[in-house]
Amino acid sequence: MSVKELVAKVDAQQKQLALYEKKLRDVVRAYKSLESERNALQTVVSSLSGTAPEGTATEPSTSKEQAENSETAIPASSESGGQTQDTVASLRTALATLTLEKSKREAAFQADKKTLQGEKEALLEKLRKVADASEQEAEKMEKVIKQLSDKVKRIEGDRDRELADHGNVLAEMQARYAKEKVAAENAHKQMAELYTKVKDLEENPKTRNKAAQEEIGKLQKELEKWKKKAERTPTVQLLQNQIENMKLDYDKMLQEMSSKGKMSFESSDNGEKLAGFESKIFRLSERIADCEKEKAELVEELKMSREENSTLVQKLSETPKIAAPECTDLKTELRKMIGQFLKQHPAEELRDIIGNDSRINTLEKRLKELQKECDELKASSEIAAQSKEGDFQDDGGLRSLISQLHAKLRNLEETHTADMVQYEATTRNLRERITELERNEEANLKEIKRETQDKISQMEMEMQKQRERTLDAIAEKDRELEATKSILVSLRSEQLASSSNVPLDPHSSGKPVPVSKRRSAEHRRHLDKRHSTGSRRSVDAISESSVDFALSHEASNVPLSQINEMKNVFYEDELAKKDKEIQDARFTIQQLEYRLREMEQNALCKDLQHHEMTEKLKEEIRVLEGKLKLVSSGGDIEYLRNIFVQYLNTITTASASSKNILRAMGMVLKLSSKEMKIIDNKK
Repeated sequence: MSVKELVAKVDAQQKQLALYEKKLRDVVRAYKSLESERNALQTVVSSLSGTAPEGTATEPSTSKEQAENSETAIPASSESGGQTQDTVASLRTALATLTLEKSKREAAFQADKKTLQGEKEALLEKLRKVADASEQEAEKMEKVIKQLSDKVKRIEGDRDRELADHGNVLAEMQARYAKEKVAAENAHKQMAELYTKVKDLEENPKTRNKAAQEEIGKLQKELEKWKKKAERTPTVQLLQNQIENMKLDYDKMLQEMSSKGKMSFESSDNGEKLAGFESKIFRLSERIADCEKEKAELVEELKMSREENSTLVQKLSETPKIAAPECTDLKTELRKMIGQFLKQHPAEELRDIIGNDSRINTLEKRLKELQKECDELKASSEIAAQSKEGDFQDDGGLRSLISQLHAKLRNLEETHTADMVQYEATTRNLRERITELERNEEANLKEIKRETQDKISQMEMEMQKQRERTLDAIAEKDRELEATKSILVSLRSEQLASSSNVPLDPHSSGKPVPVSKRRSAEHRRHLDKRHSTGSRRSVDAISESSVDFALSHEASNVPLSQINEMKNVFYEDELAKKDKEIQDARFTIQQLEYRLREMEQNALCKDLQHHEMTEKLKEEIRVLEGKLKLVSSGGDIEYLRNIFVQYLNTITTASASSKNILRAMGMVLKLSSKEMKIIDNKK
């Protein structure tokens, strides 16, 4: 067992000990009061029983002395008067003790009544405090729920605004995407045109190669001449160098464009676009590589043709020719003359000296065509590069915008998660607070009920004990009254007999006999009637009436009928007072029980109201949690809904099957009637 449990157990035991001590004090007090009453009654009985035999013993002695001598009657009466005074004094003390005990009992009863009333008021005050506290807690919970609902509404408004902003941003992005798509299609068309041109270029060298192979046989005779001319003329060499430089520049430009595209594509987040551009560039690079391969093959074929030409030249040189030395002399002289002329006139060209040749013209035409094609390829590549750079710049702007939007979304998600965590923590704390309050209130109600039940049971037990004690005391007093009544009747009969036999007043010796007999008979009938009805008698009333009777009988010679009538009236008044007090006590007990029942009913009603209030609060919390779940889960749906609406706005035509698909998607995304009409209006 823990220390708290031991302390609680010790406190409970101390409370029980205090209750036991209180009960023991009450028992001891009641016992002392009863003991004092019993002693007083014993003194009364002993005094009454002691006077009776002395009276009976003196009566024959006085009768004998009166018969013998009338002078001895006076001392006997004086002795009996002294004994009666002693009995009267003892009776007075006994009656005083009885009245004192009765007053003490009444004071104890009033004190118990006051304590019970104080406890009842304390319980009522405690109930009021508990009810006020529960109402305050309910008001606090309502305020917290209102705050949470306002917060949820604010979050929903922020969410709607963010979704609207995202919709606008998506619309802008889609517009830019459409522009980029158009630009990409244009670039694709340009690439297709370039591809066709490259194919044409590939086909032209093949046809030309065939034509050259066909013309090889025709040009075998003049091959040496053309070879020497090609060696001597620097224009062809310059043209070849220009073509090679143009090729190198084109390769560098393509490499730079590809490197720029790669660098820009690596930093972008739009994966699909970049992948498309990379694939296109890769295809273009493959095509260019194929073109280069074909060009290399053509160069190799040209080399092969040159080798064949050289072999043919060797064969021709080996064959004997007529007038070869003359030709060689002419060639050498011609070369010398051309060299001298070029030294003297460097501005002129060899073509002007030799004259127009169809083959040279064709070669120059082909060279010009190749230069034009290279220029066109350069211009198209520059246009494509510029468009790609513009696209890359647009992509950079889009990437920056997308990065900003991503950062904003991350911040919003972080704030949303923080708000959700805070909301969950507050809801968890509120739930714990509600459960704790419910537990505390249930414990308080159980404790109050238990205390009230304990108090009621203790009150009932005390009232039952008090009732039993009063009934026992009344029964004992009834028995004692019966005994005293019998003693008084015997005493009165003896006194009447003595007074009838030896009258004190000789003038009234013949009258009192019938009156005493008649009044004693009436007194017996009255006592029998009172005994038969079973009404409760009071010891105080009887003792006081007996004392008054003795004093009045000793002080003055009042007739017995008047004394009995006075005693009966007083006794009836006292009995009526006691009955009224008992009825008042019963009425107060009934009122207290009725009030206790009302208190229990009020406590039960408040308990039910509090339970209903807690149930309502729980239901509101469940509704708010559901709304939050809908808000948290509905963000993606709203995002998809906005994208779908933007897609519908971009679509111009739609078939029947696509309309059905769009309607199904709209029903899944829960579009409005206006948005569904947009789908129906598509043709």
